Amino acid sequence: MNFLTHPAAVHVPLALAILFPIFYVATLWATTTKRVPHGVWYALFALGVLQIGSTLFAYMSGETSKILSSGSPEQIARHEQFGLYFVILWLVIPAVLIVAARVHQKFSWLVLHALLFALLVAQIGVGIQLGKLGGALVAH
Repeated sequence: MNFLTHPAAVHVPLALAILFPIFYVATLWATTTKRVPHGVWYALFALGVLQIGSTLFAYMSGETSKILSSGSPEQIARHEQFGLYFVILWLVIPAVLIVAARVHQKFSWLVLHALLFALLVAQIGVGIQLGKLGGALVAH
């Protein structure tokens, strides 16, 4: 991987971070109103796995880029910290999704989907901060 890999690689997980919650809400609505079969959750889970792969690739490509970056060590460390938060969130989100999709007891279903919604909101916030920090490194 070269220095330019990381700036190119980060756009896929950041775009999926915005699109995934939209697909989640659409899937939740479509399955609860019985407009689509319940198995459509597996397609969303597959998108989550794709997100894990793209996120891990972006994170690992950042290891090469940080060596070559002209940003301060503090800027790089903060960006790397938010990158790790983003990776952790995306390791958890698909796991919660698959459990939430399989639970049918009303209270558990509500709790799991509330947790999933909170995680999706959190990952958007982390993704925005991550992008800002990365943008500052590029502009530096």
